[in-house]
Amino acid sequence: MVRTVSTMLPLGTLAPNFYLPDVVSSKIVSLSDFAHKRPC
Repeated sequence: MVRTVSTMLPLGTLAPNFYLPDVVSSKIVSLSDFAHKRPC
């Protein structure tokens, strides 16, 4: 197996804010829209 340098960020790294279109509603969503939600 070939050794490959990892480009993964360390666990716990904060995500940068982003703005993307929601493909279902066509509304723009951002990271801050999900800040109050916790993963299961």
